[in-house]
Amino acid sequence: MSALAVGAWFGIRALTGDGAATAALTPAAQAPAFTSADGTSSIDVPAGAMTPGTTVDFIPAPIETPGLNATLRGATAAGTPVDLRVTNGSLAPGRSTVTLTYDPALIPAGLTADQVGLAVFDRQLDSWIPILSAKADPIRHTVSGVAPHFSPFSAVVLNPAKALVNVAGKAIHTVIDSSVTFAKWVTQLLAELTRTLVKDLFGIAPDLACKPAATDVTVTAKSLLNRLTACAQTGSDRDTTVRLRNGYAFPLRLDKLPAGLTLRLSDVWNNGEDLVNLVRNAYWALQNRAVLGGAALGTVTATPELKKTATATMDIDSDAVGFDTALAFLMVIAPEQATLKPAIKSAAEAAVKGTVTKGEAGKPSAWVGQAFSLIDCVVKQAHTTPPTELFTATGVRATADVVHACRSDLLKQLNLHGALVELLGTVKVLPETVESILYPLAGTIAEQIGGIKQQKPQATVQRGSGGAVRFDGIGDLSLASTAAGLRARGYTDHGNLYETTNPACVSYQKPGQPLTYSVDPNGRVLAIRAGVSGTKLSTEIGSIHAGSTLAQLRTAFRGHQIHEYLDLDFGQGTNGVVVDGPGGAIAFSLDEATPAEYASGQTTITYIDGVGVPGHAPTAMEIDC
Repeated sequence: MSALAVGAWFGIRALTGDGAATAALTPAAQAPAFTSADGTSSIDVPAGAMTPGTTVDFIPAPIETPGLNATLRGATAAGTPVDLRVTNGSLAPGRSTVTLTYDPALIPAGLTADQVGLAVFDRQLDSWIPILSAKADPIRHTVSGVAPHFSPFSAVVLNPAKALVNVAGKAIHTVIDSSVTFAKWVTQLLAELTRTLVKDLFGIAPDLACKPAATDVTVTAKSLLNRLTACAQTGSDRDTTVRLRNGYAFPLRLDKLPAGLTLRLSDVWNNGEDLVNLVRNAYWALQNRAVLGGAALGTVTATPELKKTATATMDIDSDAVGFDTALAFLMVIAPEQATLKPAIKSAAEAAVKGTVTKGEAGKPSAWVGQAFSLIDCVVKQAHTTPPTELFTATGVRATADVVHACRSDLLKQLNLHGALVELLGTVKVLPETVESILYPLAGTIAEQIGGIKQQKPQATVQRGSGGAVRFDGIGDLSLASTAAGLRARGYTDHGNLYETTNPACVSYQKPGQPLTYSVDPNGRVLAIRAGVSGTKLSTEIGSIHAGSTLAQLRTAFRGHQIHEYLDLDFGQGTNGVVVDGPGGAIAFSLDEATPAEYASGQTTITYIDGVGVPGHAPTAMEIDC
């Protein structure tokens, strides 16, 4: 009888180690079973899961062992891998059970059969995938699991030497001992990675600086409590890099960028250097949008097409938690080499340029394509959670439901649903995980979200010398204004209160306007002051005014040149600060304080005046002319 099925019999073909073919047959009345020639591997097939005439090759694949040991997280081979190939007919995926023999001598000391599992090589992901439902038989020294598809399989065992896991640059500490099964360990790894990624969404923003500062572009950030700050830096060619500092405790997403502003590849790489941010930024760059991580820095580019002003508006990134949770899932099942930053950077760059879509199976471009598909699913779900509940247990529970559905869909597309279904349950603990991370920040986050509801953060980028250091309420007038410019806007020369002949400066005023300009004989503005009694000046950047602290001023004007005169050298034996801008400066007088209070910034600003000469505190004559 041939190796092919005849009538009601099923043919079975196996390859021995030397490649010789043998045959074994099982009556149709019993559960069909394919068995290797050496008896170490078998496949049990339920009724209706196989077409007549199906044959399977069992090919020992020791050549796969080094790669498995190097790439499978947390575990090593517990036997020789076997390549299972359906050579004729077909077997229904997700229904047949594969059983392999494991070598008990390969179980590390202190561990048992409870730590033995089964893994299958997935060519789409170019990765060994754990079959989490697999069970080991300590008597027969076998391990069995449902096959998602047919390719190389291997018995595996947890290895304490691999308890420290590196996932795309994130070092995850795990516990491997006799109390943890293989399936439980993989699930805990995903939960810990998710916690790490979500925690990275919230933190303390680094300092913002623009060096060298742009000479023809300025940027003004507006937000309640000055949570958003910005500056302009000279870029490559004719571009200008607009640097943004998100001082909120949660991520912000920019609306679609207006004309004159765009995202270059350098912005994609600059807005967070780890793999998660790289993929996130590439995804949103395809839609001409950017994301600033919570308490993080980011950039957009002002192009030569920016002729006057362009304003970028931001809002809470409602998809951030779902995004990171979905991506953590792919990071766990993808091999480390597929998620190395240089490989992903190259694949993401190709995606942004539009030169690839899904990419070749098993390559980083395929991983990026799968990540984008999963993120698409998360982002396109209806958002019904109110902003005030986004980072609460209720809001995160709604996000968890979306991620669960999207993960499940992806696994079905990859034919891995049965192998990894246990991982879907990790999102159930997401609300508690996020709640524990954000508990210390709950009050701050609630307050900041309330502030965004009142005023969305904005960054206005302006071509020209004015705008970086200004007062509110002066329209298009800047500290670089001239007498001719003031006259063109309806201001008139009111002379000098003290000098009537050849005065050193004169006062320009306009009915209904609260500001008075002191102008020298050459027409240059020397100082700007409150010309109407009771008027309280405040800066457009940061809303700094009399009563603000030196610490608030330092934060608001981070990235500008700040001159501090704290040794009674500000003028008339006082202390103060002068902040330079492209066309002028602003002077701030400080209250008396101790050196420690000056150092910490806890002293108070007593008055504020504009200055036309950078680094120069206005004299009493210049202010009051």
